[in-house]
Amino acid sequence: MFWTFIAVTVCYYTLNLSLGGPIVNYCQFPCSKKVQHTICELKHNCEVSSRCKRFTNLPLTEQEKQEVIDTHNTLRNRIALGIGCRSIDGKLYPKAAAMRELVWDDELEFQAQCWANQCLLQHDRCRRKYDGQYIGQNLAWTAEESLTTTLHRFFDECVNLSVARINRYIYNKKFKTGHFTQFIWWNTSQIGCARAHYVRPNHTYTRVFLGCNYAHQGNIVGLEIYPRGEPCSQCPVGTKCHKKYRGLCTTKPSTSDVPYICRFAANKSRCVPYLSLRGGVSLLDETAVVGERHLHELPFLKAGKVKNAWEETLYFLWSIYFIFTVCKEVKINNRYQYY
Repeated sequence: MFWTFIAVTVCYYTLNLSLGGPIVNYCQFPCSKKVQHTICELKHNCEVSSRCKRFTNLPLTEQEKQEVIDTHNTLRNRIALGIGCRSIDGKLYPKAAAMRELVWDDELEFQAQCWANQCLLQHDRCRRKYDGQYIGQNLAWTAEESLTTTLHRFFDECVNLSVARINRYIYNKKFKTGHFTQFIWWNTSQIGCARAHYVRPNHTYTRVFLGCNYAHQGNIVGLEIYPRGEPCSQCPVGTKCHKKYRGLCTTKPSTSDVPYICRFAANKSRCVPYLSLRGGVSLLDETAVVGERHLHELPFLKAGKVKNAWEETLYFLWSIYFIFTVCKEVKINNRYQYY
C-alpha cells in the first residue's frame, strides 16, 4: 500500500495548491494593534460553528452570481446617470463623474462564507483581502425571497439619505442608509456574497442569511460617496465608460484566488481546506472516497499483496494513473463547490 499512500498524499497536496490559490496567513492583515482579521480570530478554521442550528449552506449558482452583479450594476448605473432615486429631500441624486462597474471576486465570497458559517447577524470587526484592501459589507437575514428583492432592500435606503451627504459621508444611526451608501460607493469595484439558511441564537425560526463583501471598502467617514459630474468624466486611469452601463467606468475581471489557510490553523486536523458549499466536506474526504473506488478496480490488489517485480512495476504505473485520474475527477466535481 506504499504507492497508494504516496498517490493520495501527492493528489491531496496538489489539489490544495492548485485549487486553493496562494497560502495566506490572515494574521498578517490586522485592522489595528488590537483588532485581528476575522479569519485570524477564527484560528484559520472556517468550519460551521457549534452555535449554528439547522444550518444549511445555500451556494450561489453561477447564474445567481451574475444576478447579484447585474442588479448592483443596473442600480449603480441609474444613480450615476442621475435617474436612480429620490433622496429624503425629494430630489434626484446628482450624476456621478466616476462610479465603477462591479465584478465578482472569489476571495470576497470565501470570506463571506467564513462569516456566514458563524451564524452571527452582525458585522465582523476586521475584513481585508490578502492584497491589503479593506472590505465593506452588507448583511441581511430575511424570509426566503429572491436575491434581487433582498438587494433592492439595500438600495431602497436611498430615500433616507440627504443629497448633501454625497459630498461627505457621515455615519448616523438615526437614518438607516449604510447599506445604500456601500451599494453605490464610487470606487467599489468587486463583490462576493455567501448565503446560508439557519436558526439564529435565541430564535426558534429559520431565515436566509445573505452576506456580501465589497472592495474597495465604502462608508469611510469624511470621504465623498461619489464625485459629482457628467457620467464617466472622471474615470480612473486605465478604465473607460462601459458599453452597456453608460454611467459606469469599466473594471477588469478579478484575479484574486481562493486562499489556502490550513497551514496556519491552530487545529489542522479540523481545518477545512476549502469550504464546501455543499456542507463543509474537505478535499481529503472527497479524495479518499474517489480514490478508494479506483483502488478496488485493480485485480491484483484484491489479493492484498504484490507478488513479484512485474506486479510492483504495474503497481507503480497504476499509482501514477491514480494521481492524475483521481485529482482530475475531484477537481472537476468540485470546481465551483470548494472555497
